[in-house]
Amino acid sequence: MERSLLTDGKLRALASAFVASKWSPSTIVAEMGVYQGGTAKFLAGFALSKIHLFDTFAGIPEDDANGQHKRGEFAEALCEVRKFLGDDDFVYHAGLLPETIPPDFRFCFIHMDLDTEQSTGATLDVVMHQMIPGGCIVMDDWHWHACPGVTAAVEKRFTPDRLVEISPNQVKILF
Repeated sequence: MERSLLTDGKLRALASAFVASKWSPSTIVAEMGVYQGGTAKFLAGFALSKIHLFDTFAGIPEDDANGQHKRGEFAEALCEVRKFLGDDDFVYHAGLLPETIPPDFRFCFIHMDLDTEQSTGATLDVVMHQMIPGGCIVMDDWHWHACPGVTAAVEKRFTPDRLVEISPNQVKILF
């Protein structure tokens, strides 16, 4: 898939999780950690509503406290992502997570690829209370050697019975 860092296997697993998630017109589909927009474009092929995209659009906000990623990596300007994706299928939320998440949002599906323990943990602390029953979060970088903090953030917040590994380095969190 053009402009996505996910392998074909990960994209297939993401699509399967998305299709299986509970959806209604009053719930939100989101991607948190957009980078160049390739995965968002892929998801739009399955979505029945607009997808909400959350990203700094300036790269990782700080060095990973427990991994290899550095401040500024994965920067892709909002204007470039918007030029690639357009506005028909997407709503853009630029800024730091979790501050840009509206408190009244109820999520049915989130694809989260935030790379660092700090961003992942802080965002999970907010969205885990905004997920609907039957919804899920698909987390990228699960057990990925360069992002051990992502695994630590997930395991700190969820019991093993809520976690389903759907492909190498990708886990689905059940709600």
